[in-house]
Amino acid sequence: MAKAIDIKTLFGRLQAEGVRYCHWKSNVRLAKSLAAETDLDLLVTAPDMSAFLRVVEAAGCREVRNPGADTFPHIRDYFLADGAGQRMFHLHVHERVIFGHKHLKEYEVPLEDECMRVRNHKTGVRVPPAECELLIHILRLAVKSFTPMQLTLPLRRVTNARPSVADMEELETLRAGTDRQAFSSLVARVPFKLDKEAVMRLAEGMADPIEQILWRIARSLGRYRRMFLLRMLWRLGMQRLRAIPARLNSVAAAEGLRKRLAVGFLATVVGSDGSGKTTVLGHVERLLGRYIAVSRFYLGSNRPGPASRIFRVLTLPAKALSLRLAKLWKAAEKMADVIVLVQEWFYLRERLHRLHEAQAQARMGELVLLERFPVPGVQDAGYNLTGRTYSGRLERLRQNILAEYDRFPGPGVAVYLAVDPAVAAQRKPDHDRAEIVRKAEAMDTRWAEIPAKRRVRVDAGQPLESVVAETVNAIWNTVS
Repeated sequence: MAKAIDIKTLFGRLQAEGVRYCHWKSNVRLAKSLAAETDLDLLVTAPDMSAFLRVVEAAGCREVRNPGADTFPHIRDYFLADGAGQRMFHLHVHERVIFGHKHLKEYEVPLEDECMRVRNHKTGVRVPPAECELLIHILRLAVKSFTPMQLTLPLRRVTNARPSVADMEELETLRAGTDRQAFSSLVARVPFKLDKEAVMRLAEGMADPIEQILWRIARSLGRYRRMFLLRMLWRLGMQRLRAIPARLNSVAAAEGLRKRLAVGFLATVVGSDGSGKTTVLGHVERLLGRYIAVSRFYLGSNRPGPASRIFRVLTLPAKALSLRLAKLWKAAEKMADVIVLVQEWFYLRERLHRLHEAQAQARMGELVLLERFPVPGVQDAGYNLTGRTYSGRLERLRQNILAEYDRFPGPGVAVYLAVDPAVAAQRKPDHDRAEIVRKAEAMDTRWAEIPAKRRVRVDAGQPLESVVAETVNAIWNTVS
């Protein structure tokens, strides 16, 4: 299986394909972004967007969608697995230079052409010219120093506007690395109206009082605001309302705030007893669940639902009686067989119902992990189906149930954890060794019959970290 590429290799592929891009802001923290500690903010103009998307999707990036009011035009979100099963890179892909307050991103300025006069950063990533990055930081700094409401008031009414320490430190770093003449030339030729005097004063360190300079710059950007004040207040209000249940520790609310895949899909991990299916699925769920909405559905037969429980309670006396009578009258055994097979039919319907629920979750943009997906011929359906034969109509019923398992709709990817039968038996000392070996040998040949879009074999004899990493890569790189 091809290992997921690292983020620097992705940038190398973009350069090799001639795709014009740049990491357009916060490059003083670019090393942290390349270590997946912060997000990556890429600018790709419209003519290069189709080529860019082709490269990143082929590299294993998956598009995600933000919940509710955090969706913005001309901005896409992608995640890339790092190949080690330990972290994910979050890419914000901008088609235009858009910035502003959190949850709003209400300003758009035509600086794309200036950003695309790229230079190579020491990390190998393409970034804007130093003077362009300084200008963008000044504009962002001015806007973030005030609330949207403060920017509608006279300056004398604004009393608590102060930029953050981190933003001021970044400003000093960018000032030191920018040629004054080049910056002055850029400010003079920018294709939009701006308080250029205030920008130059701030860039040259002559900004006392700084609140006044920042206020002038932010107010001059008013015509490039993409939404009216009432709409901004509505978005902020809706965002706060959505956050209330999360503050009250509502699990459902926290799930609703997670990012969702643009195209959700199903994934399953199969293997014999002792292969580590449950352990690996738990690690995958915890890793990916930190970034996107992940659900997990158990499709095994040993967790009966309400219908099968009721049936079992109601028929238990009849089954016990028929087994006692079978000692005297052999025909009474058929009554017990009927009850057993009807019980197995209930199990089948309940597993299929859970699978349909999982498909519904995937259609809503979730990654759905399936545990105990039925493998053709090794359905995990119990001894009464796989270890016995009946006669007449009962045998036909048994065959119909097994055939129904074989027709289960397949997932997007099936990962098979291959393990030596002897190792599997050693890991499960409390299980029947002969049954473990039988299932392991059958699983090794029948797993390839799972009707999945992609099937991946992983050696479960490796260290757990390697098994988890290969499983994450197999799941994340699946083409839906």
